Amino acid sequence: MKYFCKDNERIGTCYHEFQKGKFNGTDFWKANSLCIHDDIHCKIKLGELIQSVVPEYSPTGETTVTREQWEVICCKANEAGGELAEAVAEADIWARNVFDKYDVFTMIGI
Repeated sequence: MKYFCKDNERIGTCYHEFQKGKFNGTDFWKANSLCIHDDIHCKIKLGELIQSVVPEYSPTGETTVTREQWEVICCKANEAGGELAEAVAEADIWARNVFDKYDVFTMIGI
């Protein structure tokens, strides 16, 4: 993957974690999570895109994302193009698998 990594590929903790389902409040850095480094997150303006769809988005807290919200995020990323579209398309593979079993996924900020 170019933009995201799995937990075992992380170097440090400056990552935003995408967890399957609703965050339980205690377990971080799960093996099946998807992570994006804060530098990349900021460079491609992923937070701004998410904020435009999920008003309660917090880059330093927990944010749940529904399938419907994710679909809008994907559409807006495609419209924007460039690295933002590439990164969201990369995450979309993971998200589609999540939505097969869960109603939401949770983004945990740094």
